[in-house]
Amino acid sequence: MSEPRTARLVAAERFADSRLMRFQMNDGSPLAFRGGQYLIVDTGLSLPDGKRRKRAFSVLSPDSDLHEFELAVRHIDNGLGSEWMLALELGAELRFSGPWGKLSAPERGDVGPAWVLATDSGLTAALGLVRAQSFQPHLARTRFIWWAPCPQYFLCTDLFRACLPPCQEASFDTLPEIGSAQRLLDVDARLRDLATQGLPSRVYVIGDGHVATRAREHLLALGMESSAIQSESFFHHTVRKASPTQAA
Repeated sequence: MSEPRTARLVAAERFADSRLMRFQMNDGSPLAFRGGQYLIVDTGLSLPDGKRRKRAFSVLSPDSDLHEFELAVRHIDNGLGSEWMLALELGAELRFSGPWGKLSAPERGDVGPAWVLATDSGLTAALGLVRAQSFQPHLARTRFIWWAPCPQYFLCTDLFRACLPPCQEASFDTLPEIGSAQRLLDVDARLRDLATQGLPSRVYVIGDGHVATRAREHLLALGMESSAIQSESFFHHTVRKASPTQAA
């Protein structure tokens, strides 16, 4: 179990209903995170059963600097965790555990193409992944796709492109709202179109768990190995794990 650690908020920037926040480690020692991982933040608030309200937030910043890190927070209606994070003032202390998460860059000898498919707020983990030092040799063969309900969703497409390192191809496209019956139908069509252009050697699907499940079914049916598909669900979790899991 990861020991609790603390950091202080040193900078913050607003983007519509979201906030990009930079923290600095309090004890001066590095936070040994890997691109694509997340932290479990202890808000200090209580759940109805008396347990502490904890929420997961993906590290957005590159892992080249381990003494500071960035988290992005989107306002969620009636989301006490996100409201608490959005209200933090400069200099405030953040208590957390981690890093957690199993997303990892392709092996050094893997020279095939990769797809990174991010939906909704899964953008943060996807950006953290491709900004990792270990992912840099693969960027020229990486197609990065972000699907969200609108260009202003979460951190907006301008910040998306500002944070994304140069890769083979990057795109944004709107996807029907979460919970819409049309959402997975659109995903089916897009996956079929992508597959006509040839399959990659590795795929990452991050964000909506229903989209991740659908993508895995398509890719397995087309002959991809299960080990070549990595996913991280922010919501619509299809499998509950004993270890901490990502949350929106």
